[in-house]
Amino acid sequence: MMPNLGQGGCQAIEDAYRLAVELSRAQATEDVPRALKAYESERLMRSATVQGLARIASDILFYSELLFKNEFIGRMVGFAMGISLPVILQYLYLNTLDTKDADNIAERLGAANAYANEQALSDYPTVAAARVALAEKERRWAEEDRQRVSA
Repeated sequence: MMPNLGQGGCQAIEDAYRLAVELSRAQATEDVPRALKAYESERLMRSATVQGLARIASDILFYSELLFKNEFIGRMVGFAMGISLPVILQYLYLNTLDTKDADNIAERLGAANAYANEQALSDYPTVAAARVALAEKERRWAEEDRQRVSA
């Protein structure tokens, strides 16, 4: 992966997420090859596309002096980039989460915002009282997670 799009780490995270999703669907050891094949078919096109875009960006940067020396070529490249860049950026920052996971994250963020609004640390009379309150909240969240998983 060329470093020109800053996508190497992003692709690693997407790979890890998709691999975890596919392997979690395996019920037995015999299902692992199918899960790996599903992972490959899900990720191959996207990762190859991002790799290709990074390579193009690298070439544009490397050959930019040649591309923009000629005014006509520079205008054409600028025009093409103006049209393609929004599409490329939309693709790069595409949400690749499954709907269930996206909903879970949205719910967690809502819970985190609710937690942030519940009570400020300075509102507790002692550090011990804040720790007790935090332990109670973590217990409640764990129970909510168990209920969500069993549902």
